[in-house]
Amino acid sequence: MKKKKIFLITGTVILAWIAGLFVYVAAFTKVVPSITQPIAQLLPTEIPGWTSRELSLAGTETMSEIASQILRFDQYIYRQYQKGPTHVEVYVAYWGPGKITTTDAGVHNPDSCWVSAGWTRDEREHGKEISLGTKKMKPLEYGIYSKKEQQEFYRQPVIFWHLVGGEVNRYEDQKQGWRSGVLGRLDRVPLVIADLKKYGLNQRREQMFIRITANRSFDALLQDPDFIRLLEALEPLGIFEGHDW
Repeated sequence: MKKKKIFLITGTVILAWIAGLFVYVAAFTKVVPSITQPIAQLLPTEIPGWTSRELSLAGTETMSEIASQILRFDQYIYRQYQKGPTHVEVYVAYWGPGKITTTDAGVHNPDSCWVSAGWTRDEREHGKEISLGTKKMKPLEYGIYSKKEQQEFYRQPVIFWHLVGGEVNRYEDQKQGWRSGVLGRLDRVPLVIADLKKYGLNQRREQMFIRITANRSFDALLQDPDFIRLLEALEPLGIFEGHDW
């Protein structure tokens, strides 16, 4: 009991120090956003070979509002592209400078959110490198997640990026799901320290999370010229090397 009390006190002191550091950074650093237009304009609605439609972030307007309050993003877009039986969903969330810490934004990904919601992480690869002809994509996060609901079994391939100021940010040691509350923040202290080492005191960079899912494997899709055309059309999001917004 005594050890637990010491652990909680120590953790509280660490969190208070981190909070104070971010208050200092917020007061003495300024960042001008690179993205000034609605992010929906960065995703083309018309791509040769594909039709598109907007998707709701959740099943109802109420759930969408709840989700946006939890994620605290400034903008988001969720769009489905379809070509015959193939459909690809592109979800993008954007946080302006100083809106959220890199750690808090970074944990809103399938490794945490989906696993906490009952999905199993079946396959995972960090920093996967893909080239499309002469264009090289920024290192991406790849995984396959599965879930069984009643009589249905879902197996979902996904690729995603967390960009901070246009740079790729990833957590290779991230657990499968994070606890909420104070204990969850203690779990993530190593991530905060890693962010401080990488970005220094200026933690107010704008951020973007980009997730692409599909109903086919990405190995197969990357052999499809139409899918490659779709990925190339997403270049304004900053997912290719040499394009940092």
